Amino acid sequence: STHVSMVSPLVRARATREVLAPAVNALAAKYDVAVFVVGDFNATKRQADLTSDKTANTDGGDSRGRGEYAAMCGRFDDVSPGAVDNWRRAGRPLPCDSGDSQDDGYMEHVREQCCGDSWHLARETRANGLISSTCHQFYGLDYAKQVTVANTEGVGDNRFRDGDATCSGKSTKGRTQTFGSARHIDWVLVSSAAVVRGDVEVLSAEVHTAPVPDQPVITAGYGSDHYPVSADVILQRRVVRDEESPRKRPRCGDC
Repeated sequence: STHVSMVSPLVRARATREVLAPAVNALAAKYDVAVFVVGDFNATKRQADLTSDKTANTDGGDSRGRGEYAAMCGRFDDVSPGAVDNWRRAGRPLPCDSGDSQDDGYMEHVREQCCGDSWHLARETRANGLISSTCHQFYGLDYAKQVTVANTEGVGDNRFRDGDATCSGKSTKGRTQTFGSARHIDWVLVSSAAVVRGDVEVLSAEVHTAPVPDQPVITAGYGSDHYPVSADVILQRRVVRDEESPRKRPRCGDC
């Protein structure tokens, strides 16, 4: 579980690239297990390391591949919606062998990254009315607020309140809007090696947008300013012989 800094895009990107991604790779390699990375990344999936929080996509969707998401899953724009749709339609069990089906293009992308994104890996996704950020700032599914937040890239500077009941706030002229899962800032990721081996299958991914009963009116019925996100997965048990194990565990008598 992680909560990446909201200080600046550069700080977030470096922390993810230099600390988090290497840690995931090391854990996955040493223990030969699936590693899940979940939490608040405080940025969209298209934000570059030098892009302002206020201005969306000034780097063309992280064209240099130096942002947070790129460090974990590769550039968001390198995965076409068509490739993910092919993957879901094929519905083949993992592992996928390279080159024998139309859905292998997406799996080849996953193979080259630190992690796969559960929202792409899932056979089914449910946004439940959400079209913008998973941080709703206690506005819930208010449409005007969602559209306003779609004009920004990160946390903090996306608070266009200014006492405006329509949530239109400041001018967003000239800004590129980011909708859908690209605008989510809370992610559920799984180490790529485990996905490619077939150790993990993601059945579904979901953003839970329903208000919580008995919450104060001031919070719009939510217990947090972020929606909960989840993924339903199947973990396959692997039988590993001692000679194949990367690290032979000591017996009790050896401890």
